[in-house]
Amino acid sequence: MARTGDTFTPLSDGVITLREFVDDDATWLAEASADPEIPRFTMVPIGITAAEYLDWIQRGREITDPGRGRRLLIADAKTGAPLGSAGIGEVRPEVQTAEVFYWVAAPARRRGVATRTVRLLAQWSFTVLGLARLELFTQVDNVASQAVATSAGFVREGILRSLRPVHGVRTDLVLFSQLPTDTPATATRTR
Repeated sequence: MARTGDTFTPLSDGVITLREFVDDDATWLAEASADPEIPRFTMVPIGITAAEYLDWIQRGREITDPGRGRRLLIADAKTGAPLGSAGIGEVRPEVQTAEVFYWVAAPARRRGVATRTVRLLAQWSFTVLGLARLELFTQVDNVASQAVATSAGFVREGILRSLRPVHGVRTDLVLFSQLPTDTPATATRTR
């Protein structure tokens, strides 16, 4: 996998921008993730505070090698207003795979923000990190996130039973994947 040092150039498609977190984002993150839908469908802890987010942001700065992944803020490209959180994690350089994750704040939902985010992260993962496969997991009842995966060019592979605990409960997750050669048209088929 490619190594590009400790600088991260923000990613943008002209509508959204993905940038590194700054300390001032902690309060917004805590307020936005107080929406019960965010911990319901993500690994974000229920009731996370601004102080805990600040610690999370600061620990994330230790991830300076993009081969280890990135935690990023989703922002409006024109105004800079925060819209959500996203990133690449579970990077496995030995097999050139990683996982994409994201959540979008309630006011920014149903505007294509998540799809744009996932597309930008996939492009960056394949071109900068040199990944051969990117994975995306959703809960079985998270229909909106499954639609995002498909719209972003991911292929639904199936349900992985009791894959991991979500807030202490073993949970079935739907696995989607994308290869550098996939397009939104190929994502409509299920393997």
